[in-house]
Amino acid sequence: DDRETYWCTRPCLIVEVLSPATERIDRGEKRLAYQTLDSLREYLLVAQDRPRVEVYPSHVNISFFEGVPRAPGQGAEASHSGNYGELSQHSPGVRGAAAVAKYSRATGIYRRARDWRREIHGEGSVHLDCLDLDLPLAEIYAGVV
Repeated sequence: DDRETYWCTRPCLIVEVLSPATERIDRGEKRLAYQTLDSLREYLLVAQDRPRVEVYPSHVNISFFEGVPRAPGQGAEASHSGNYGELSQHSPGVRGAAAVAKYSRATGIYRRARDWRREIHGEGSVHLDCLDLDLPLAEIYAGVV
């Protein structure tokens, strides 16, 4: 979707390499600002002095409200809690974030919340959903530490 030459306007992944001078800002102000981007699915903080990657994946939860009317032709259950995949199972024709957003506006029965839970990796690999990639820490730190 991005058509800009020098920057991304809709990133799915942002990676920050931590330094003593920027770590406080990367963990605080930048992280909070980045997490307001609808397109962002993962925010990574990479230590430069040891193998340590912190991943903040975006978990999107959808809540259904009991007793609220559904849109005509939709088969969503009136009471349910889950993520996009579960919504798709119960609502034929509702697939992915864009469809959920459209359906939510039409019916008014969903509440969307994004949950950013930190995962810390010191060995093994990091899975990046938005790239569908398992990235070994050994590759990230090859020739560095």
